[in-house]
Amino acid sequence: MEQTMAVALHSVKLLRLSMNNLFGTLSDGVRTDHGEEHQIAANKFLLELQDLLGNLYLHMRELEQSVATLAPPPGPMPLYNSQHLTQESTLDRLALYEPLVQSYKWTDKVHEYSNLAVAVLSQNSLKRSYLSQSQKKRRVLTSSHNVPPQTVDTMIASFDNMIPNCYV
Repeated sequence: MEQTMAVALHSVKLLRLSMNNLFGTLSDGVRTDHGEEHQIAANKFLLELQDLLGNLYLHMRELEQSVATLAPPPGPMPLYNSQHLTQESTLDRLALYEPLVQSYKWTDKVHEYSNLAVAVLSQNSLKRSYLSQSQKKRRVLTSSHNVPPQTVDTMIASFDNMIPNCYV
């Protein structure tokens, strides 16, 4: 376990180094040692970038392979000696303790809630509510009304009586 962790950490270190080289080369741009002619210098710069990207890709694959061999942690990580940070007299380290404890509590709650969610979701198969049709027959709602003409005439006459100046 310790050897695989050391290999994974070394892979991270190599990946960071190759990323640093790539960004350094990109920030420098085309240099004078690439050549005087613009086209030749640009081609050399592109070849150098291509080489750095290939190197970066190799380190990324190495990191992925080394991480794949690691076993996942069994549970949330304990704080160990970080509880002694509250006894520090320097303000820099004292300010670190509270966010560290809050993040630990938050991670612990996320772990607990995810375990509860897995338990609940594994019990519910969703076949009953979403995949099958309901057996109940529902009444079709009416979308229009059929009113006899006498009722409409009476309503219009009542409007005429309410407002004498307006004729319908």
